[in-house]
This record gives sequence, structure tokens and C-alpha cells, in this order.
Amino acid sequence: MNNVRFIIDEVKERGISVMRVFGDLDFEHRKDFAHHIDKLLSSENKKIVIDLTETARIFSIYIGTLVDVNQQAISQDKSLTILVSKKQKEFFEKLDMNSLLNIIQAK
Repeated sequence: MNNVRFIIDEVKERGISVMRVFGDLDFEHRKDFAHHIDKLLSSENKKIVIDLTETARIFSIYIGTLVDVNQQAISQDKSLTILVSKKQKEFFEKLDMNSLLNIIQAK
């Protein structure tokens, strides 16, 4: 069984909430992911970041979820940024997700 951790941090003075994900996002963690996304979106901060740089595998179900989260953020007048590794950025680009999501490669 794959252990996944979600850590949410806030930088209130900058209006940012960040959720860092550690471990593989596979099918069995979708409810945990959704729960933490709800917590993230409930923040008063207007800038939302999901950091996937410590996630080696992401099942396809999460791609659609990220698009849904982006729509929810927009409806709340918030911005969503997805922070990814170089390999992940290439994957998202192959799926043409960079036209739907603000995807930024970590340095």
C-alpha cells in the first residue's frame, strides 16, 4: 500500500495556500485528495498552489480532478497553480493540459 501525505500551508500575508503532495496519487487515495482539496479551496487566500513535485505517479482520474478544481477556484475568484517536476510538465504538455491549467515547473 502506497502512503500518501498531504500538507497544507498558508502564507496569509501573501494570500497563498499551498498543498504539497507526497507519494503516488493512485485510485485508493482519491477521497483523501478530494478532502484536502476542499480544505484548500475553503481558505480565504486567493492564490492556490498544488505542489506535485514529490509525486512520482499520478493516475488519470486526478487529471480531470485538477481541471475541476481549477473551475471551482475560478468560480471563487481564486487562481490555481500546479507546481510540477520537469518530467511531470512534459506529461501535462503531451495531454495539452497547459491550455487548461496554470502549470509551472519547479526549479
